[in-house]
Amino acid sequence: MKTIPTRIQNKYSEIFSLQPNQLGNNRINLFYKITTRFLKKAPFIVIIPVTMLVVVLIYILIGPLLVKLASFLQYGF
Repeated sequence: MKTIPTRIQNKYSEIFSLQPNQLGNNRINLFYKITTRFLKKAPFIVIIPVTMLVVVLIYILIGPLLVKLASFLQYGF
């Protein structure tokens, strides 16, 4: 029977044996690598502020319509 650290080490080795992602275009690959580098380190530091910014912008642009849509969806279902 293998010990738990040995099994974890084997799984860890399997993860790093994967081939890198190739998206077919060098510019797209570079953009993907830059984007995922930040998201792998601390995804919530990027995702939460961006999401809040998008929600605020949508509310500023179509605020009354957004409230009506939310009310319609709430009472419609």
